Amino acid sequence: MHWKEPYDWKKHRNKMWGESARPDASQDEKLDPHSVYFVRTCCFKFEFHSLDQLKACLDHFSRKIQPTSRIRKKDLPKYGGDHSEVQRWFERLPMKLMDNHRRPRVVAALRSALEDFKKQATNKSLQAKPGHRSPRKGDASRKHRLT
Repeated sequence: MHWKEPYDWKKHRNKMWGESARPDASQDEKLDPHSVYFVRTCCFKFEFHSLDQLKACLDHFSRKIQPTSRIRKKDLPKYGGDHSEVQRWFERLPMKLMDNHRRPRVVAALRSALEDFKKQATNKSLQAKPGHRSPRKGDASRKHRLT
């Protein structure tokens, strides 16, 4: 199950800070606020502030064997602490989601949600823009008759 909601700073928190932190671009935040994407699977609700975050999560769960979670010494200042003080977004997820029985369901749900959200985004971009008129069938013949 997946859905999206308009961003509300009181309700939505970006738990994946540092991972594609910029929300999807919008022409005007008042008229078209950025959306927050949700995916519910295996009794857990994921919250994403951009489709790039959803892709990063899908990439993480697509790997059966995870790389080391050790942060390189040169990258520690980016996270503002020591190894024992810092937890990245994927380290705060419940371990049950990485179980071999649940991980494929999580991957399927994330992949389905990403495809649907991408379709919605392309449909939104194809909608008529103010001041532009989409050509109708027979417009070319009308133009020739008027001239």
